[in-house]
Amino acid sequence: MKKRSPALILLIFSLGLSCAHRTGKTARLGVEHKSSDVSFAGYKITVKVNAPPEEVDRYLLDLRNMDAEVGMYKLKILSKEEIKDLGDGVDGKVEIAGVSIPGRIILVYHKPGEESCFVFDGKYAGTAVLHYNFQPLGDGTRVTMKYEVGNLDYFFNQLAQAELKNAISALVEKIIVRGQIY
Repeated sequence: MKKRSPALILLIFSLGLSCAHRTGKTARLGVEHKSSDVSFAGYKITVKVNAPPEEVDRYLLDLRNMDAEVGMYKLKILSKEEIKDLGDGVDGKVEIAGVSIPGRIILVYHKPGEESCFVFDGKYAGTAVLHYNFQPLGDGTRVTMKYEVGNLDYFFNQLAQAELKNAISALVEKIIVRGQIY
């Protein structure tokens, strides 16, 4: 009987696990599901630029060309590094109504003359994605620019709802005009 008792205990234990598995009780142990909303604010614009895609791409890779100020909105590139390869980045800041949001802008995807994607990693204001798409168009380039920001803390989320769309559009339109002149 002593030789059978460990085997019998093991058999009873395994049957008990099997029953728990069939009733679904194991799936509910220690797992909690929560859902939450993630708000995004963004801006998208498409323009024709009178230059070939490769030239437009080179211009936009030099993030110093992104410095702009429109009223109470400012975009400032702080470092002098050049963007040449994936992972390269520069320090910058956005100011909206006197609130400064410092961060780093990093090149995360680049297909020369076709597409570029940057991520702005704000110190305490979430993450933003800046995406460019270039398509040849007769004697120029069709440039589609999309900017999205999300994962903001409460204060910046409120600011985003009120001011960010205006700030983004004003800054981007000024940068586009400068690019056209260039």
